[in-house]
Amino acid sequence: MALAAVWVVASLGYAAGEESERQDFKIAASRAGESVVLVVGRQGGAFGVAGPGVVANTGFIVDTEGHVLTSIVSVTGVSGIEVRCTDGKSSAANVVAVDQHSGLALLKTELRRTIPVELSEEPVGVGEWVLVQAAT
Repeated sequence: MALAAVWVVASLGYAAGEESERQDFKIAASRAGESVVLVVGRQGGAFGVAGPGVVANTGFIVDTEGHVLTSIVSVTGVSGIEVRCTDGKSSAANVVAVDQHSGLALLKTELRRTIPVELSEEPVGVGEWVLVQAAT
């Protein structure tokens, strides 16, 4: 699976404005919500988005083995990474791989009994609707 493909949570083949489209987005967002995580990294003295010395970004749980996909920005120049789930669970994380071309990083955590995001096996075409969800 290409790393770039995992940001697509749902590919919806409906025309804009259809009632079913709005309902499908609600269902997809609800289903993906438990898979969204906060990725927090420590930076030595730099100013990050979450305050001095901290970089915070979002990611998705992609399997039941504790792998998380996030932006490469989350792991660049940080000395420690923690992944926090919406249910309160958290874990330290290690970088498994980065892909400079797509700007994505794969992390490994000790999180277990997690719910991975459902990814589409279908390629996404130009003009198709997709849902991208982030932790808030």
